Amino acid sequence: MPVLGVFMITQTYSYYLPYELQKRLLLIVIAGTYILPLLVSLALWKLGYIESLLMKNARDRRAPFIMGGIFFYFTAQLMRGVEAIPLLYIFILAAATTILIQLIFLRQTKISAHSAGMSGLLSLSVVLASRGDFVTPSFVAILVALWGLIGWARIELEAHSLQEVILGYLSGSLPLLVFLWMNSLI
Repeated sequence: MPVLGVFMITQTYSYYLPYELQKRLLLIVIAGTYILPLLVSLALWKLGYIESLLMKNARDRRAPFIMGGIFFYFTAQLMRGVEAIPLLYIFILAAATTILIQLIFLRQTKISAHSAGMSGLLSLSVVLASRGDFVTPSFVAILVALWGLIGWARIELEAHSLQEVILGYLSGSLPLLVFLWMNSLI
């Protein structure tokens, strides 16, 4: 989700960013929010620290989420250097905050990370669509449908309860909306 979100942001503000910088930003986000967390999860699984890459129990989620949160935070700090577009930093920082929220609640419940990611992406697309740039209302409608399908699938597969999916939706959208509001971007 972070890669798609950063792609949407760079396309919305493409007149500020040279194409080469857009590519570099996407590569940084791919490395920091996908490749590095995936490699850590694989290593933890191979070393026996987690039972399954599906992370079905809270114990399996703890270390990968901690490391993922750290990678997301440092990726956000790299995005902070693009001062012309503060939304890049805010979006990735909100994703790191979402992971932190999920870690805090891990003792009580296993919040749906899929729902959280989709909710953050949907919130970003609504904000970008309201500005009338790259993201169109029809794209937002497609994301709303996917948002619902992902939540339904998590429940149907018995991977999460309705409460865990709803908490995922909230933990994915609220940090982004709060950070945008704090920075007067909405």
